[in-house]
Amino acid sequence: MGFFKKIIFFIIVILFNVVSLTYSNSLSEVNTNNLLLMIANSKGKVVLVSFWASWCPYCIKEMKELVEIRKRYSTDDLKILGVSLDSSKSSYTRILEESKINYPTYLASDSRIGMMFNVFGIPSIIIYDKNGRLVKQISGYVDANQLERYIDKLVKNKK
Repeated sequence: MGFFKKIIFFIIVILFNVVSLTYSNSLSEVNTNNLLLMIANSKGKVVLVSFWASWCPYCIKEMKELVEIRKRYSTDDLKILGVSLDSSKSSYTRILEESKINYPTYLASDSRIGMMFNVFGIPSIIIYDKNGRLVKQISGYVDANQLERYIDKLVKNKK
């Protein structure tokens, strides 16, 4: 009987992982609950959430900085999530096609998501430590050097 329980448990684990992987790869829109879940499921990593829009030139400039930052840190240390506040899915898609973004980016499915995360201007970045605590919120463009200073401190913190 113990053997069958182990087999069933193993099958359930595999199915859960397949469903989770399929969900995360197919999700192109995000709401507040999805985003909170992604942040919560990233404990042990520094999480940087970037709020942006296709019509914002400073957002596009900052996205290029985030692409470079993504290359410098292990995915075990840093998770970057982009959230577009575009009202047009075609504008969002166009920017994704034109850019070489190397981190997951989603279109906000709810116009209130910005308010829920206290985003009142873009670009806006929110940084969470390895324990999932909000440690920094930045409104307006920030360059890679400044972001890396924040990230380095949090990545090196062993807590």
